[in-house]
Amino acid sequence: MGEDQLRQPRQANGPQSARQVLSILLHGMQETLECPLTNLRFREPVIASDGYTYERWAITELFEANGQDTFADTEPCSPMTGLPFASRQLIPNRQLVNMMSAMDAGT
Repeated sequence: MGEDQLRQPRQANGPQSARQVLSILLHGMQETLECPLTNLRFREPVIASDGYTYERWAITELFEANGQDTFADTEPCSPMTGLPFASRQLIPNRQLVNMMSAMDAGT
């Protein structure tokens, strides 16, 4: 390979390649936009103390179900890590909401 060839940027195979790359990226992002408890697209995403994002009603339901368990002497466990939650505090995931809004605006 000559020196001139090394300096030239590699060209994609046209618009089809760009569409394919975008399709792959969007497909990969679908998992990020879905709650791991419901497998549905987020509407009100919140970050729990395990660091994962859940749909508010789904994680709240998990917390409430644990509170009604007569054998529940400990905090409920994270469905993602299996470890007890450090707290039941939920923080709105505004960055994810903003990203979803921007994606929706672009479609």
